[in-house]
Amino acid sequence: MIWLPTKIYESLPVLYVTVGVLFLIGASYVGFDHGIMQGYVTLGLSCVLGGICVTYIRHRARSQAEPHLSLADRIAT
Repeated sequence: MIWLPTKIYESLPVLYVTVGVLFLIGASYVGFDHGIMQGYVTLGLSCVLGGICVTYIRHRARSQAEPHLSLADRIAT
């Protein structure tokens, strides 16, 4: 299992959404008449949806976890 520093781990959903938005902007820049536009839109929507899902799953897990445990304690159990 790969361990990431907390600062990087916590910011990953924001990175996913940012990359997704950039792909969607890239798709509008390329234009609808190019074949690569479909790939940009697909990747963009996937990244945005992935970032939202990760945020939701983390929020749900943290709200159900015991409030007195730290993040490291929750990962270890």
